[in-house]
Amino acid sequence: MMPLQHFFRPLRLALAGCAAALACGVAGLSAHAQDFPTKPIELNVLFPAGSSADVVARILADGMSRQLGQPVVIMNRPGAGGAIGYKHVHSQKPDGYSLVFNSNSISSVYYAGQVPFTYKAFEPVARVTVELPVLAVRAEAPWNNLKEMIEFGRKNPGAIRVGNSGLGSHTHISAVGFSQELGLDLTHVPFNGSQVITSLLGGHIEAVVQAPSALTAHVRAGTLKVLGAARLESALRATVNSAEFKLQGEKMGFLPSFQTADDFGRTMDADDVLMSKAMDKAGLKKQ
Repeated sequence: MMPLQHFFRPLRLALAGCAAALACGVAGLSAHAQDFPTKPIELNVLFPAGSSADVVARILADGMSRQLGQPVVIMNRPGAGGAIGYKHVHSQKPDGYSLVFNSNSISSVYYAGQVPFTYKAFEPVARVTVELPVLAVRAEAPWNNLKEMIEFGRKNPGAIRVGNSGLGSHTHISAVGFSQELGLDLTHVPFNGSQVITSLLGGHIEAVVQAPSALTAHVRAGTLKVLGAARLESALRATVNSAEFKLQGEKMGFLPSFQTADDFGRTMDADDVLMSKAMDKAGLKKQ
């Protein structure tokens, strides 16, 4: 199997698909750190209920609730590539009680002109997982490896329809970077949430670029096969040390990867630069 990380190298940070918690502002929070939290915390997820991001967020929320002694409530705010969720959290009081389960989309929605603020409007809390893009097709697809698919794509420009999780999403940018690096003419089809997998299974598209956790169950069931995957990075440190979280990671295909607030802030600085370049190259940048 040919690894996709070779093709994605120019976009490696922007396409890491990291999931992280961001808080709006949190000015003055440190002064009351010993008393925090005194009420439920809202964890906003940018994807629908039942999505891979939603499942991971709920696992985290359950553990956080036990650790903090206050409920951590999941609020699903999908749509507009994450802009709806970001706008909501941005509008809340900067006291640490409204978090967003972030991905690289904070940069993509800004450069696409969907939000007027950058990632710097939020305070990084921690990075918790890393998922790198996976290219998958139906089990009965005629290609047994990535090389065969590439050869077909070059002989049949535009014939391969590749689904992604939405215009400007990291799966979209990943697919565009992949096709540009190889000089392939692929037809990119944006979807809303889990519809992309349903469309692939129904034969409406030929392939998808998705996070591993969104595909694991289908691959194990034998309905989908992976032609190329970027090798997951080694975790810097387990975000959650509980056996339950590690077990869920094994089941779903996500890799615990912890960064402190300072390290995560530097990562977002680098991600933003690369996302700006990737959006510009894909013709999606508007500001």
